[in-house]
Amino acid sequence: MDAVKTIFNHFKIKKMKHVFVVLSCVLILLTSCGKDEPEIQLLNDDIFGFESVEEARTHLGVYADIFSPTNGSMYIRSTKFGTNTDAEQAEIFGRYQENQNQPRTNGGDFKFGDIKLSFDENTKSYLPDEGVLSNDEKVNRISNLFGISNEFSLIANGSTVINFEQYVPTKIDVNVESGIDYQGSNLLSISRNNCQISWNNDSNNENGIVAYLWWNGNKTDVSAFEQTQGKILNKAVKLNDEGQAVLSKELFNGIPKNAIVTLFFIRGNVNIKEVDGKSFKFYSVTQDKHNLILLD
Repeated sequence: MDAVKTIFNHFKIKKMKHVFVVLSCVLILLTSCGKDEPEIQLLNDDIFGFESVEEARTHLGVYADIFSPTNGSMYIRSTKFGTNTDAEQAEIFGRYQENQNQPRTNGGDFKFGDIKLSFDENTKSYLPDEGVLSNDEKVNRISNLFGISNEFSLIANGSTVINFEQYVPTKIDVNVESGIDYQGSNLLSISRNNCQISWNNDSNNENGIVAYLWWNGNKTDVSAFEQTQGKILNKAVKLNDEGQAVLSKELFNGIPKNAIVTLFFIRGNVNIKEVDGKSFKFYSVTQDKHNLILLD
């Protein structure tokens, strides 16, 4: 299968004096397992809550192209985790398939800045020149690529078939200004009527940022044994990259009081190139994930 089972890893909770504490974090634009590209590009009814790439593109601009199916792709992704400023997850990924249902194969060497990915016949995956990297090594490896323009290229059969520059936005760092500590937990609580946020704006980023809301049915007023994880509800809205905003209460429609929600704030860039009837997607993503409790 070309992708992981879900856009985001589900988070777990436990009951502690009737307060639920998130134990594991949701990972990404977009987030996924370290060796695979998110399935978001293949889903027809769940593209940031929109029903098609076309509909998502109308509302989210270039961010919808992250979901567009292509023969090949390369991306880097950095995920921060809210108030845990020391935690960061990094991904470096490459992929090529002649057709969607065929095995992955060698489509050439991908280069992004000073990172080169080559196809490994043993694992049938793309690896950097250094081989398999730990998360900390990936974090360090991509850290110098954010906030500047970098060169993307594809080299096949000794020839450069794709070469262009892409601006990689500065890593995003979001503060939930209106958040209040939720007693007995490590979470913040928010009001749907006044969810104020601020962040380090990037004046060179022309794509805006995306606020993506994800909820799987968990609530603070239901015991751990009674939690029902029904259909996942998710929505997204694009904001101008101006450093501050108040999220519309409509973003929280359909989500009840006391819900434990996850808000991802995403900034990135995407380019899709075609060569000899094959398509290649190159993108960079920085995101900040916050687990929050909806008070009203």
